Amino acid sequence: MKKIIVKQVVRSRLAWQSVTSASAEAEKWRDAYLKLGEALNANQGTESITVPEMLGVDAEMTNWSFYQLLAHNTIVNQAMTRNVKALMTGEGLEALKKFNPKTDVLPEVSVGEEQMALFAESVQNHLDTVAQFGHLKSQLRNDHPVFGSFDAHMWHGMFGFHLKVHFKQAEMIVEKALKG
Repeated sequence: MKKIIVKQVVRSRLAWQSVTSASAEAEKWRDAYLKLGEALNANQGTESITVPEMLGVDAEMTNWSFYQLLAHNTIVNQAMTRNVKALMTGEGLEALKKFNPKTDVLPEVSVGEEQMALFAESVQNHLDTVAQFGHLKSQLRNDHPVFGSFDAHMWHGMFGFHLKVHFKQAEMIVEKALKG
């Protein structure tokens, strides 16, 4: 019952959030991640840190470095941007169905500080894509693996929401990395 309620709350939030508010949320979380990353040197950023499982952080995600977490977010950011674009234009819909949300979101082990720029670029690319369309109410839909059928508007809202979900994990990784 609890999962059904959480699912409905999240879906309602995404449906009613304005495009402007969702974009501002994405920018806010981008800036917060980059600020965290600036506190780390390259060695600290590549150190795998164990964190407990938490909402949105499955077992296979609990032993990542900060840069691996950024790489994961970049992969997911790019996937959500592809969703928005495909649902608004009708182009590339088949490719969306080939994306495996369990395995295709896992980062490489050997990523480095280049992830800071790649992450920032993925957020900006998403915001630029959204700005091309003005409104995001699309007739076309694509399924989110947990929350069900989304239109482009809901995928845009999910963008910042996903960054928020992983931010506690990022904070824990950075705190432990700084302590050595």
